Amino acid sequence: MNPLQSLACPNCGSPLPEGAVPGSLVRCPACGSTFNLPVSLTPEPELGSLLLGADFNGPDIPGWHVYAWETPATFENFEGIPEWRVTLAPEPNHLTDFLLNTPGPLDDFDVCVSLRFLKGDEKDFFAGLDLRVSEDGYYSVVIDNTQHFRVAWFDKKVWGGYLVEWTVHPSLRAGMEQRNTLRVSLHNTQMRIYLNGVLATSLHDGRFSNGKIRLIAASYDQEMIVAASNLQVREVKPA
Repeated sequence: MNPLQSLACPNCGSPLPEGAVPGSLVRCPACGSTFNLPVSLTPEPELGSLLLGADFNGPDIPGWHVYAWETPATFENFEGIPEWRVTLAPEPNHLTDFLLNTPGPLDDFDVCVSLRFLKGDEKDFFAGLDLRVSEDGYYSVVIDNTQHFRVAWFDKKVWGGYLVEWTVHPSLRAGMEQRNTLRVSLHNTQMRIYLNGVLATSLHDGRFSNGKIRLIAASYDQEMIVAASNLQVREVKPA
């Protein structure tokens, strides 16, 4: 059975008409309401206009501030997609490494990045995005390679607390060298997080209204290599 057949009219709850085509406009035979039928049970919103992308074909990444490292980053292709690969030393003091950031602040945006872990211990390492970074603090959304994600906030530079504690999400791919895409949409106080195209959480928080976007990684126990690709900042698509 097509899983979409389990959907019902959002107005009256009646079953969808037979033969309804995913992505089409559907009219409920019971109440007459019309609505768009999603192409899957986990629809991801359309992308807005591109505001800023990262060119990972070489060390010059226009539009971004890149942090310097003792071990220079390398630029490779994985499955035809340019990747920026960074080697990070272990941080016994549990510090987070900053990789790059937008020079100026943004308020509302839709940002995504694809990440792969190429070397490191499965325990105590992660990568992701700091969002609305300012002197007041910021949000932090990260993933690891064991299908976990976390949403937190920082008061200035000090840990503030969890918005979502470390949580397993089945859409994430476990294991080294697996590519996972993290996407975060921020509009006013609403934050929506998508993992490989699937909505993982939607919440409201009004601590920070604007700030920089920062790509981060951390490894507490041993050397780590993380690869980033498809880093894009877009306008929030109107609902």
